[in-house]
Amino acid sequence: MINLNLKSYLDSTPHMLTLLSCGVLLFSSLLCLEFRKSSHASGNEVIGYVTNKHKAVKRKADSTVVWEEVEQTLPIARRDTIQTAALSDTTILLNDGTELKIAENSVVLLDFTENKMNLDFRYGSIETNRNGKGNDSLVIHSDGVKVQTVNGELQLNKRENSELSVTNARGEASIEKGNNSVSLKENSQAILKDKEPPIVREVEIKLLSPEPSRIFYTRDKSKDISFFWNTKYLKSKIQISHDVTFFKIVSEQTLDTPQFNKKLETGSYFWRVLDSNSKVGSDLEVRKFFILEEIQFRYKYPLNGSDFYFHRKPVFVSFAWDKVEGIQSYALEISKNQSFSSIDKKYEVLTNNYGIDFSEEAKYYFRIKTLSNNPDLPEKITDTGSFIVKKKESISPPVLVNPKNGISIEENPQTLLGWKTDPSYETFTLLIAENQEFTLNMRMIKTKENYALLDKLKATKTYFWKVEGNGSDSKALTTSNVYSFTVQEKSQAKTVSLNPTESRDLEGEEEKVELEEPPYTPPTLQEPENNLVQEMQDSISIHFSWKKQTRDLGYRFYLYKLKDFSEELVFKKETMKPSLDVDNQYLTQTGKYFWLVEGKYKKGEKFLYEKSKKREFKLIPKLLPPKIKKSEEVYYINDK
Repeated sequence: MINLNLKSYLDSTPHMLTLLSCGVLLFSSLLCLEFRKSSHASGNEVIGYVTNKHKAVKRKADSTVVWEEVEQTLPIARRDTIQTAALSDTTILLNDGTELKIAENSVVLLDFTENKMNLDFRYGSIETNRNGKGNDSLVIHSDGVKVQTVNGELQLNKRENSELSVTNARGEASIEKGNNSVSLKENSQAILKDKEPPIVREVEIKLLSPEPSRIFYTRDKSKDISFFWNTKYLKSKIQISHDVTFFKIVSEQTLDTPQFNKKLETGSYFWRVLDSNSKVGSDLEVRKFFILEEIQFRYKYPLNGSDFYFHRKPVFVSFAWDKVEGIQSYALEISKNQSFSSIDKKYEVLTNNYGIDFSEEAKYYFRIKTLSNNPDLPEKITDTGSFIVKKKESISPPVLVNPKNGISIEENPQTLLGWKTDPSYETFTLLIAENQEFTLNMRMIKTKENYALLDKLKATKTYFWKVEGNGSDSKALTTSNVYSFTVQEKSQAKTVSLNPTESRDLEGEEEKVELEEPPYTPPTLQEPENNLVQEMQDSISIHFSWKKQTRDLGYRFYLYKLKDFSEELVFKKETMKPSLDVDNQYLTQTGKYFWLVEGKYKKGEKFLYEKSKKREFKLIPKLLPPKIKKSEEVYYINDK
C-alpha cells in the first residue's frame, strides 16, 4: 500500500516538479558552497606566488572540486593542486626561495602540512631549483617514491604508462623506494620502474642551450635557432618537435658535433638529444622554447585627444591596449606632463584593459609598459596618448535619438526608443502618450538604461514622447524635447512588381512590360544566438556564422559596440566564407554589441549589397570572488 501511494505521488506532475525544483536548489547551493570554498582559499597559509605562466594553468584549493584559472602574481596556498594543460606551463616561487617549474600536462599537489615542504607529483614534468637554508628539505612523493633534497636542481618526468625518471643537475638528492635507498649525485639520473629497484647512472647527454622555456622574438615569420649540448657519444641525434611526445617531429638530424642550427617558424617547440644508436625512452631531458612574432605594442583606447566630461560624479575612462603573450603584467602610467617627469597615477594591471574614475579638470597623458621577470621579454612601451577631463557647469538634457522626430514606423511587437545619456544621471523616466499634453493614455517607464522597449503600440496612432534625467534622489534634473512618431500597419510585400522604366508603347506593337527578377534574400544569421550573454575572458573568441543564400557572391561583416545609444563600428571585414571568428583584439570591453552581415549579389550588370537583420550579444565582467581585488578568476568544475 505504501509503494502504491509512493508511486502515485511520484506520478503526479506537480509533485515531480516540486522534487525537481528542490533538487536544483540543493545542487545549486552545493555548487555555490564550492565557489565560496575556492574563493576563501586565499585565507589559507600562503606558501608562494605565481611568477610566470603561459596559456591555460588551473589551481584547485584543498577539499574543493572547483578549478580556477591561474593569473600572474597569484598567491598559492598550502594544499593547493596545480594543473597545466597542453602547451602551457607555470613557474611558482615558494617563500623559502625554491623555484618550481611545472611543464605542460602536469599535476602537482603542494602538500605543505605541519611546516613540512612536501610535493605530491602525480604526472607530467617538474623542475625544482633551491638553495636550502639549514637542514630544511624539500620532499617529493610520487607513487611510493620519495625524493629528498636540501640544495640542488632536480627534474622529474613521468608520462602516462611510463617509468619515473629523476635527474640531478646540481647538488645532491636521496631517493627511497620501498626498502631501497640510493644517493643521487650531481649530473646523475635515477630510473624508477614498477616493482624494480632504482637504477642510477651518469647523465651522458646534457642540454645547454636554448635554456628551458626560452622565448625568442622575430619580426619575420621564422628565426634561426642555435642548439648546444654536452655528450660523451661520438655521434648524437637531435630531435625537434611541436609536441612533448615527439609524435610530430619537425626536424631530426644525426651529427658528430654537439651543436645544430635550424631556421624555424613561429610556434612552440620541444627538443631533445639522444645517442644515435639508442632507443628513445622517458629518461631523456626534454626542453621547451617559443618563437613569437614581435608585434607593435599600441594603446587602443581612449582615442588620442578625446574629451571627457563630469558634473556631479566622476567620469569613468576606459583604457585598452594590445595584449603581449608571455608577459607578467602591465603598468598603466598617467601624468599631467608629457615628459612623465612626475606620474600622478600608476596601476599594475594583469589584463589588457582597465578603467579609472576622474573628477579633476586637466589634460592627462598616458602610456602603458609591459612588466616581466623573464629576461627574454624586453620592456615594451606604447606611444603617449592624451585626453582632457572637463567639468560641466550644467547638465545636458537627454537627447532623443530613436525614432527620429516626425517619422512613420511600421507596426512591430516591440518598439525601441533610445536617447543619449550623461554620467550625471542615475536613472531616466520615459513618458509616452497619444497627445502632446501627455494626458491621453500616458505611460511612464523608469529605467537605468538609455533605452526602452515598448509593446502594444497601436497602428494608425501618433505618439508623443520625452525623457527626464533623474538624480540620486530620483527627482528630475532635466527634460528632453518632445518628439513624435506615427505607427503604420505593416505593408504586404508584392511578389511581382512592374518596372515602369522598362515599359514602351511603340506604334504597331503591343505594350511590353518586363517583370523584375525575384528579390534577393539577405543572409540569415545563425551563430551566436540572439541576446547571448558571455563572460569576458583574457583570450575570448566568438564564432559568427550565417546561412549562405543561392545568389551570394561574398559578404561584409560588421560588428558594433553600443555607446551612448549610438553604434560605434569596431570591426569590419570582407570575406567569401559564411563564417568568421573575432577575438579579444576587437572584443576589448564589456557591454552590448550588435552584428550583421551584408550579402553581395549581382543585379543586371551591377554588384549590390543587402544587409541581414541585426543580432546582439552582451559581454559581462568575470565572476569575481569576494575579498580579492584586481584579480579576475574563472571557475571550472572538476570533471576528473
